[in-house]
Amino acid sequence: MRAVLRLYDEPSRPLIVDTEYARVLRAGRRQANLSQVLRDLWDGAPVGTSRAKDPIQVDRPRVAIMGHITPEEFRANLTGTDRDGGSYNRLLTLPVSQVRWLSERERMPAHLIPEAGEHFARALRYGQRVDAVTLAADAYDVADAIRHDLLGKACESEDLRPFAARCNEQVRRIAALFALFDLRREITSDDLRAAACLVTYAMSTVEAIATASGGKAT
Repeated sequence: MRAVLRLYDEPSRPLIVDTEYARVLRAGRRQANLSQVLRDLWDGAPVGTSRAKDPIQVDRPRVAIMGHITPEEFRANLTGTDRDGGSYNRLLTLPVSQVRWLSERERMPAHLIPEAGEHFARALRYGQRVDAVTLAADAYDVADAIRHDLLGKACESEDLRPFAARCNEQVRRIAALFALFDLRREITSDDLRAAACLVTYAMSTVEAIATASGGKAT
């Protein structure tokens, strides 16, 4: 965890990629405070180390973690405490698989990467100047309907009930990102619907993983 905090303490606001995220889940069993620190990072709460020597304190954490894990490892390492304590309802669990084979002759057009990089950079520069992202006037009814639908879906399954606490917040965060990437300060109804589709997909993924062995995470 200390390495994460030191990385975050740099002004670059890092994206941390862990290609073996199962190690983090296993470490959470050995280190009682690890899961809590990760939850605090997601919530934007102050985090720090309690060691007397070289203590570290981060008051306004802005850190993103991308973890890679197989469905089998995810199911085996996710404890009931993590599920009920709010660890995995802070994650967006999305399956990645190869849908078709591509020949070595098929290459990405050279212009796509720099164009995508400039698009990201432009959105980041814009986001740094925005104090708050709000709902557009015509988006409130859609927001209420989405919240009702997602809460209903989350309560239908024991494995999805923990999502009820944060499914609406996940939708708002993702919708806000959609708005910022379009250089807007307001979330539209289309932003909300697109975000809700992604969150619903993530919830369905967790449910499928949890029930693949005929039971819930232990």
